[in-house]
Amino acid sequence: MEEDYFWTLVSRYFSNEASEEDKEALATLLAESEARQQQWENAKQQWKATPKLPKHDRTRAKQLLLKGMTKSRQRDEMRDFERTLSRKRRTGQWLRWGAACLLVSLSVFVYIRFEKIASENMPLLSINKIEVPQGNVQKILLPDGTKVWLNAGSTLEYPEPFLARNVQLTGEGFFEVVRNEALPFTVKTKDLQVRVLGTSFNVKQYQQEAAAVEVSSGSVRVSLEKDSLESTVLSPAEGVVLDTAHHKLIKSSLDLNRLAAWREGKLIFEDQPMQEIIPTLERWYQVQIVLSDESIGDRRFSGTFQQERLQNILQIMHHAICIDFEIDQPHVTLTAGSCE
Repeated sequence: MEEDYFWTLVSRYFSNEASEEDKEALATLLAESEARQQQWENAKQQWKATPKLPKHDRTRAKQLLLKGMTKSRQRDEMRDFERTLSRKRRTGQWLRWGAACLLVSLSVFVYIRFEKIASENMPLLSINKIEVPQGNVQKILLPDGTKVWLNAGSTLEYPEPFLARNVQLTGEGFFEVVRNEALPFTVKTKDLQVRVLGTSFNVKQYQQEAAAVEVSSGSVRVSLEKDSLESTVLSPAEGVVLDTAHHKLIKSSLDLNRLAAWREGKLIFEDQPMQEIIPTLERWYQVQIVLSDESIGDRRFSGTFQQERLQNILQIMHHAICIDFEIDQPHVTLTAGSCE
């Protein structure tokens, strides 16, 4: 039965007995069924559910296997024997006793077998967490071959082993996903879920900033994390921004050259208000920018910079939108001024 097969693959993986074919079969089962993915997630939660146990205590893994495998097997065996007993009751009481003894023997065998599997070199799922400090950009390679560029102040989390191809992002990341039609790749942020087969795209959601997705190649399905009915499909040179006030996704076209900018060390601002530009400058230059007058946040600015000093950028803003600045690392103060 598929239920037994699924748990058997799980047990083989945990006991380091899984072949490459077993791993592929397990990945396929996870991809084909959201219920299976939920079982996988529940497994991780169950292993973490007992804080008094050491992090790598095998007891939790045993509980999972015995619960998922032994009970399933015993349930199936019980049904089979009950059918047999109902057909052969007329042959005498000895048959019922024999069947009961055989059922007990099989149950003990299953329990001992999977108790042994669970106790031998049981690796537990772990979460890898990559944090990129302010002022840095980092490139990483995920276990499936997917390439990820993480912008300053970003965090990426993913499970090990990387069977379900799900990652959690805070900040900004550009993904070049290895195509696997049997196993979609999913990026989750606080508000969005991005699902792809194989493509390249940018996802952005920093704290206190609107979430956005932009596509470079292939197609991407974007949905709200808390409302999957609110979704849209993006093609190359298309993007979407979350309108938090109305809980809607706003779709638009975009410039692909701008999409690659931050990975190449470029800052591109296109008629953006300073209140949107300031968080980017803070992350890139590891400073804290304070406005002496909140109205400065509404002034709009355009400009392209590559590996430029912050003082030079502020000097250009001074002439373009009439602001004065004072730098006292790590603090920067912006005030309304003349354009002279």
